[in-house]
Amino acid sequence: MKRNQLISIVIILIAVIIAFGMVKRSEPLQTPDPNYKPLTAGSIQDGMAYNSTSTDATWGASAQRQLKTSGGTLGSVVITSATAGAIFTIKNATSTIDPASTTLATFTAGALGGTYTFDAAFDRGLIVQMNSAIVASTTITWR
Repeated sequence: MKRNQLISIVIILIAVIIAFGMVKRSEPLQTPDPNYKPLTAGSIQDGMAYNSTSTDATWGASAQRQLKTSGGTLGSVVITSATAGAIFTIKNATSTIDPASTTLATFTAGALGGTYTFDAAFDRGLIVQMNSAIVASTTITWR
């Protein structure tokens, strides 16, 4: 009889321990902070944001600038104000005299204001070259 009572007590203790564990597991690990507000993350992954530069009268006639010295992507060109006579070229090149350079985009004197999306890959570097005395007012994006 004592043996049966001992087994019954052990079974009851095991059941109580299991029930206590199940109740504790369903409780939160810590009390939530009522003032907590989750951070809103944007849709841009780390390293995928675009860089940008603007061209304006400070660039001067026939200016050339290297925006990136390695491969990347030309995102877009936004002509913020169409300027009659402004001509410029965007090249995949390491310098303006790079024999292996390729032209990614050329904007002629009649280019209208607006956004021109490219998402064009380049592997050498990114150079913007103004080809006229008049400089267009633009924003160029790349990554």
